[in-house]
Amino acid sequence: MSAETVTVGVGADAVQVARVPDIDDATWAELQEFLKSNPDQAKSLQKFAKDPEAMKGFLQTQAMAKHYQAKMESGDSAVQDRMKAMELDPE
Repeated sequence: MSAETVTVGVGADAVQVARVPDIDDATWAELQEFLKSNPDQAKSLQKFAKDPEAMKGFLQTQAMAKHYQAKMESGDSAVQDRMKAMELDPE
């Protein structure tokens, strides 16, 4: 089975974006419309996807956010206290 893609732009400016396996049909349709309406964003997205350091940083940030979100939702008082302290920190 070949991956579903959307092509934005024409010729040398064309950008091809592949559908992520876990994305639902409604979100994929919305993304396609957004990219077709915003070709500069499509180019930026493609450039980001080809930059391993940027991708690594993004994935690390996602993992940290998910970890701390789970801690907050579980009611971990130590983490909640640290988050509140950071919120009040003027830096």
